[in-house]
Amino acid sequence: MKKLDQYTSLCKLSHAEIRDNNLLFRQLVTNGQFYCKKCGRVANKKSNLCQPSPLEVEKDTD
Repeated sequence: MKKLDQYTSLCKLSHAEIRDNNLLFRQLVTNGQFYCKKCGRVANKKSNLCQPSPLEVEKDTD
């Protein structure tokens, strides 16, 4: 099983690897600022994704 660290690409992780490294995974995705254009995963650093793009939240106009 792969051990996650702060430099891990989240895009290539299996469900088992996420489950086994749950605490670090949650730290890497909390307050996500980027999403991967290939798989749709979200991370707070673009270095954790293989095809990062800024995650822009539309403002409510009400």
